[in-house]
Amino acid sequence: MKITYLMQSERKKIFSCLWVVLALLLLAPWANAQNQKVQLNGKNLTLKAVFKQIEEQTKMSVDYDAEVINTSRHITSVLKEMTVDELLKQLFRNTEYTYTFEGSHILIKPRQSQSKKKITGTITDESGLPVIGANIVVKGTINGVITDLNGNFMIEGTENAVLKVSYVGYSSKEIPVGNKTHLIIQIEEDTELLDEVVVVGYAVQKKANMSGSVATVDVKKLEDRPITTIGNALQGAVASLNIDPSSGDPNDHPAINIRGFASINGGSPLVVIDGVISDATQLNYLNPADIANISVLKDAASSAIYGSRAAYGVILVTTKVGKSEKVTVNYNNNFSFRTMTEKPDYLKDSYVHYNDWNIANGSPVFPTELLETAKAYMEDKSNPDGIYLPTMGEYFYVLTGDLYDEFYKKNAFSTNHTIDISGRTDKVNYFLSGNYSYQDGLIRYGNFSYNQYNVRAKFNIELTPWWSIGSNSSYISALNRSSSAYLESYSGQLETVTSNFFAPVKLSDGNWYDFTNTFGDFQDGGQAKKYDDTFSQLFTTKIDLIKNVLSVNGQFNFLQQKVKLDSERLSYDCYVGPGMFDSRVNVPNSATAKNNTVRHMTYDVYAAFNKEFNGGHMVGAILGFNQEEYRLNLQTMKKTQLISQNLPTVQLAYGTPTVEEATEEWALRGAYGRLNYVFDNKYIFEFNGRYDGTSRFPHDNRYVFNPSGSIAWNISEEKFFEPLKKVVDMFKIRGSYGQLGNQDVNAYAYVAAMGSWKSSYILGGSNPMVVGAPGLVSGDLTWEKVRTIDFGVDFTLLNNRLNFSGDIYRRDTRDMLTTGKVLPNVLGTAFPPENSADLKTTGFEITVSWRDHFELGGKPFNYSVDFNLSDSHSEITKFSNPNGLLSTYYEGMKIGEIWGLKVKGLYATDEEAKNGPDQTEILQNPALYPATAGTLNYEDVNKDGKITRGSYTLGDHGDLTVIGNSTPRYRFGTTLSASWNGIDLSLFFQGVMKYNYAPTGYDHVFFGKYGQAWNVETVGHYEDRWRVDNPDPNAYWPVLTHPSANRWIANKEMTIYNDRYLQNAAYIRLKNLTFGYTFPKEWLQKAGIQRLRIFYSGDNLFCASGLYKYYNVDPENLGAHKYPFQRFNSFGLNITF
Repeated sequence: MKITYLMQSERKKIFSCLWVVLALLLLAPWANAQNQKVQLNGKNLTLKAVFKQIEEQTKMSVDYDAEVINTSRHITSVLKEMTVDELLKQLFRNTEYTYTFEGSHILIKPRQSQSKKKITGTITDESGLPVIGANIVVKGTINGVITDLNGNFMIEGTENAVLKVSYVGYSSKEIPVGNKTHLIIQIEEDTELLDEVVVVGYAVQKKANMSGSVATVDVKKLEDRPITTIGNALQGAVASLNIDPSSGDPNDHPAINIRGFASINGGSPLVVIDGVISDATQLNYLNPADIANISVLKDAASSAIYGSRAAYGVILVTTKVGKSEKVTVNYNNNFSFRTMTEKPDYLKDSYVHYNDWNIANGSPVFPTELLETAKAYMEDKSNPDGIYLPTMGEYFYVLTGDLYDEFYKKNAFSTNHTIDISGRTDKVNYFLSGNYSYQDGLIRYGNFSYNQYNVRAKFNIELTPWWSIGSNSSYISALNRSSSAYLESYSGQLETVTSNFFAPVKLSDGNWYDFTNTFGDFQDGGQAKKYDDTFSQLFTTKIDLIKNVLSVNGQFNFLQQKVKLDSERLSYDCYVGPGMFDSRVNVPNSATAKNNTVRHMTYDVYAAFNKEFNGGHMVGAILGFNQEEYRLNLQTMKKTQLISQNLPTVQLAYGTPTVEEATEEWALRGAYGRLNYVFDNKYIFEFNGRYDGTSRFPHDNRYVFNPSGSIAWNISEEKFFEPLKKVVDMFKIRGSYGQLGNQDVNAYAYVAAMGSWKSSYILGGSNPMVVGAPGLVSGDLTWEKVRTIDFGVDFTLLNNRLNFSGDIYRRDTRDMLTTGKVLPNVLGTAFPPENSADLKTTGFEITVSWRDHFELGGKPFNYSVDFNLSDSHSEITKFSNPNGLLSTYYEGMKIGEIWGLKVKGLYATDEEAKNGPDQTEILQNPALYPATAGTLNYEDVNKDGKITRGSYTLGDHGDLTVIGNSTPRYRFGTTLSASWNGIDLSLFFQGVMKYNYAPTGYDHVFFGKYGQAWNVETVGHYEDRWRVDNPDPNAYWPVLTHPSANRWIANKEMTIYNDRYLQNAAYIRLKNLTFGYTFPKEWLQKAGIQRLRIFYSGDNLFCASGLYKYYNVDPENLGAHKYPFQRFNSFGLNITF
């Protein structure tokens, strides 16, 4: 037994040893598995891809539960070779998972050493408000939740777990759990993320990798306040983006310019909306709430890819897309009350008015009876307010009312409502919006109003992983109602309507009074309706040949704009006194219909390549083709003799018809390309080129190639810069040079055109048509060439709190079209324009911003300051002006310069005037109105004993000298913003530091009776004037003896510009003040509301200028000629569901 047992025991031991040896032999290849080397290939790999590479390089199997392990997680690239064990340790550090080696298998499994626990918490923003829908994920797992309406969450994890919090537009945050069970986590808005990329031509670029001069608009600041037009909102927002409003009329759009005077033939920046060539009109019609991004391309290098259309810069606008997987609904409204920003301070004294009228006329116009009536009424308003003068056949009034308050409303109402719905899925992105805006007219007489509707539908559909298509449809409809008198006669001279302050609008019998009959023209003289409808349809497609590397893009846009204007001129009666008929106005009456149709089609197809190679090389390229086709058709029909004034249409009129038609067509075709190269995020190179052809020039001169290039050096990425990185976060210098062609000339400038008209002679009982002989045309007409050189620097300091960007530039506009030569009159026609003038523009721009926050009451107080300043001035460097005439351009001329006389003051005595320089040449009538006490004492600049204009040439300009410049200089804008605990406040100031305005006799408000005897006077014209009873040599105005600024008598006395009355029109304006409050989210959850903000916003609340103290007009509406600028007081709300 013992022997048998021993034999069996030995046998077991032997077999056990054999099994161990066999096992060792079988496992020998894997005995050192964890020490095998692996090298990962590629970047931004998923965990699944890493496992696959481990299996391929080691022949081991990685085993895991796919429902537990989040294998879609991306890992940081591992560039060096390391062991499997080292790699796995790096992959699963600070996660809930561990690994073990079991033979040829690597087992990935949850850690067993930690027990799970419930973790609760709240996510808040910088204002302390709950964040709804924030994502919370246990790092390294697929275990995740989102916050509720109160910002609260609950998730399971271990003490070793790390929570990763993310939300769109905010910086991601990682929080170790540790021994905590409740967390309060504050996330901050990621301004770097928002600014990381900038929209440029046909692409987006990282801001850090840009080498051209490009600025972006903080659209969020525009969203938080009501906006009438985009153009007005952008005024002062971007350095060198110059916005000059034309008037306060909602139908008038501001002039837009980038970097100053463009060309003697004009020139404006190109506007591109969602990649489609557009114009400033369409920009101003946009619904501001639709805009997601605005970029301004300033230099040739940035603009060159758009070719000749972009010679003077580009404004790129991108509309919104759906961002959230949850359907988001936004509704915004505002209600505004508007008043005039400025109102002239007229003298309301009828006695002074009529007496000064007599004086200014040179001989009495009105008899003593009228003056006595006026004086008695001014002393006691119970006395008669008028008198009939038989010798003049007119009843004259001596009232002291304010026709400004009569003509203009004290308050006008406007409102705006916007709603949009957006969202996205894996395959579809959509954005739908609608907008309605209304403005009641500020003018009381006539039906003035403005209505606009905007609708947009935007979709993008991913048909396959490599092919997507898109549609972007928009429809804009605007209706502008106004008086026909305003539209046809008074839109540029409204100050004349209120020029008689001492008469009633209507007589006691209800009839229109002839001295104020313009009120009747506005009210009963006919109305005008302007319908402006624009439909735009954009189709886009994108094919990814290599995902995120190479794609082919195409787009087609069709735009049709129809403008219809219906107006009538209706007859009405005016009277010279109660029951005293004078005349019938607007005879014969008439009806007019105008139709304007624009069709604009654009085609674009381009390939885009972007690739980052090992070693820090990034290459980008674009190659494409573009074509535009444009057609404009104008038709006008007019008939006189309306059958009935109650039905004023062209059809219901029997008078002589007038029909006119005009058509304009042009086309543009171009091939373009861009090449970008960035090495190691330090050295940046970009080259752009475009080959353009246009139908506007003769066949042999239609094509031009425009190249540009730019370079930049990100010095802060150099090793030697490391010691400064604690203070300077980024420092980059850049430079660019490029050429662009300007084809913005008459579409048929090279064609010998013939005009036609109806002859005034009667032949055969009728007026025959006449065809005129064509004028001369240039045989060598071609492109204007615009060359720009730019140097810039960008830097950020103190953890991105302080940002600076600055540029200096020079732009040369060459071969401008102008009259090439001065030829004798015997030629019989004008000399055709030639490419024969050059212009130089130089300037600078700076933008500085500061952003920071601190704790106040346990909650973050965020504040920011933004400031921009820009300047430019232009000079003619070539122009054919052999006689040196000052009445046109000449070499060396500074654009905007004002030539005039210098004034030392007013003569104190007749003797001083007699001994002064001889003014005979510039006086209107030296015999009747010689230089006396109280008249202007001009400076004898050339010391010849007399005051003259010479020959008005460079060689002989007498006592004239350059006294100022009408070009606005040193434009600036600054924004102060703050937010705390749901409260937000912003102030936006904008202005011009240097700007001269030289009034003319057309400016009735400035010159009063010095312009025409019958003009109304301001308080200053009387109180601040040299008078016999007030012989003050320090008075502003000279003695009144005649209309010394009479515009009909040119180059005499005050019709010659002088430095005494040259106005300093520099100003600073509080462009906008906005104060808002966002309600806490916990108050809104029951109503399903994500965000609710109420606000007050004021526009044009304050303005200070250097104008003469009694010249109370808006510095942007000098002369008060146009529809008044207005002060807005708005209230509204922003709500998100």
